[in-house]
Amino acid sequence: DNVALRAEARLSSAVERVKGGFSADTPEAGDLLGSAIAEVAQQGVDAAFLDAARNSLANWQESRLKRARQDLELAMRYLDEDYLKDSLELARIAGIDEESIELATRLLTRLRMVDEVNKMMDKTMEDPALPPLEAAIQTAHSHFFVEEEMDMLWSGSLQARLRFWTQEIQGAVQVHEAAGLDVVVAKAQKLLERSQEALDIFKSKTGNNKVPDVAIRTLERDMRGLQLVLPGGRDLSNVAWATANIERVLGAVERYAEELPEVIAAAEAQVPKGLNEELVEEAKECQKDYAMTIEELEKEISAPFCDGEDLKASLIRARLAGAPMELIERGFGKLEKKFPEWFSYTKTELELLVAKQEADDIQELSAEGRFLRLQDAADAARMLQPRLEKSIIEEVEDISMALAAERSFVMAVKEAKDILGGLPMSPEDVSLSALRLGHAIQACEMSAQEEAKKGIGEAEELRVLLEEEGERRQEVLQNAIAISAERG
Repeated sequence: DNVALRAEARLSSAVERVKGGFSADTPEAGDLLGSAIAEVAQQGVDAAFLDAARNSLANWQESRLKRARQDLELAMRYLDEDYLKDSLELARIAGIDEESIELATRLLTRLRMVDEVNKMMDKTMEDPALPPLEAAIQTAHSHFFVEEEMDMLWSGSLQARLRFWTQEIQGAVQVHEAAGLDVVVAKAQKLLERSQEALDIFKSKTGNNKVPDVAIRTLERDMRGLQLVLPGGRDLSNVAWATANIERVLGAVERYAEELPEVIAAAEAQVPKGLNEELVEEAKECQKDYAMTIEELEKEISAPFCDGEDLKASLIRARLAGAPMELIERGFGKLEKKFPEWFSYTKTELELLVAKQEADDIQELSAEGRFLRLQDAADAARMLQPRLEKSIIEEVEDISMALAAERSFVMAVKEAKDILGGLPMSPEDVSLSALRLGHAIQACEMSAQEEAKKGIGEAEELRVLLEEEGERRQEVLQNAIAISAERG
């Protein structure tokens, strides 16, 4: 009928317009065909003709998608802002994948902001202050700029790190704070190396790729700033490391005597930079004792005839000086063979003397371990006949008292940290814990060894926090009781 004929005519016209695929001159052709298909589908048009129209629409949509993909790739390649904007609009309509849309959208944002970001970077790189430069870098990142694609941002990011580490090292040197400085110095050195590599790349670029002078000049300036403070930071770090190392060995020479030559050499190199020379002299004396006692014991072991008391004394001196355990075992082997009556006595006495000497090895052994070891050794030594010198026993008792104070102190501090970390406990028990910590602090101040007293400051802070925690838990408990009473 006439209605069907008119519908076919409109559909034929719409199909004709999409022949040849998508055209930027008639971007609406596919939409018109889609509307025509929907309109005539219910008007008795031949099914074969309708299927052909649908195929034409599918082909047109495919060609539009292909064109959109090509345009988007070209626009992103040539960084044309207007072209990219139009291509993005077509890409969204054509149904290009979201990942490609996202990449193109970020690029368009960067193109719109590139001049502004460059101006910000220029201004803040000239200004030696760190906060404005950090703010400019954050703005650049928030608009999808990345260092790998923008030399000004690359230079600015390096400068921000250079300024940061310069301030960190300078501040540490001024207050002589060496904790963690070795790591900082290593990071700063690597940053300087990366900055030099970037600088070489910047200087090699020419023509349209030439890097702005400000990015090169200010980067060189900030590199010089870090290079100026780095030696002072390195010296402070090296002195602190060598000091800690030699103190570690001196604090447990019976265990680390073999390391003396190495730590002495390292420490001597740092004396001109500020290391305490007395530590080196003390270590050298220990090294002399070490060598002398080893030689002494070797002679006693190798001598065909020797005195039992002399061998015993040499064994004790060598062990306390840190002689190798293999040599000590050889000495005990001879003592057991030649003077069996001295063997057990010497073993027990030496165990007490070593436990006494290691009683201050706070960095090496726990307070609990040092306390129990000294107690066990002292109990065994009290059974010896003939008895040990009274002065040794009295000194051991004083050290035991100091270790007991340190042990209680350590346990009270641990309990406080557990409670503040959320350990379930009633308000009353929290208050009792704060009281115990206070008593432990007092005992530590009166009796503990000097190294243990270094933790008193932190313990005082914990005690205050514990008291506040007890009050807080009491308030929570009272509120809960009140709410429960209201509910009946």
